[in-house]
Amino acid sequence: MWATTLLPFAAGLLEVLWYPTFHYRYVGTGNQRSLVPDTTSVLTPSFLIGFILVFVAAYAAWGLSVWFAYVDWKRLERLGVVRPFHWAWAFLSPAVYCIGRSVIVFTVARPRGLAPVWVFAGATLVTSILLVWKAATVFSAVSPVISA
Repeated sequence: MWATTLLPFAAGLLEVLWYPTFHYRYVGTGNQRSLVPDTTSVLTPSFLIGFILVFVAAYAAWGLSVWFAYVDWKRLERLGVVRPFHWAWAFLSPAVYCIGRSVIVFTVARPRGLAPVWVFAGATLVTSILLVWKAATVFSAVSPVISA
């Protein structure tokens, strides 16, 4: 269950660590020259490798989360939980499986079962803050050039 809960955040943290570099060029003639982002800068190997790595990590985390949800579902059946939350809900989102599974376990084995939901909520909050910070950092690096 913990792998299903935390694995989706691995791609988000990888995205925080990836710092794309952008190149700029001057366009125009004489006094009417402006500095604009060079659209070919997204075709550099370092940019593409970073983008593909984040993209593949996100889908791998999603697929592994589905697999771990299945393993967790089988474990709950072996432990005797009647009608555990079905693992296929993880195809929609690991969050759906985390919440549904936690509600079922909480219903069956009170007061246990809600910890994964709280950890998922905390991880979502931390990852969201980090990604907003990252977006602000990238935007602040690009904005002086755009406003010039």
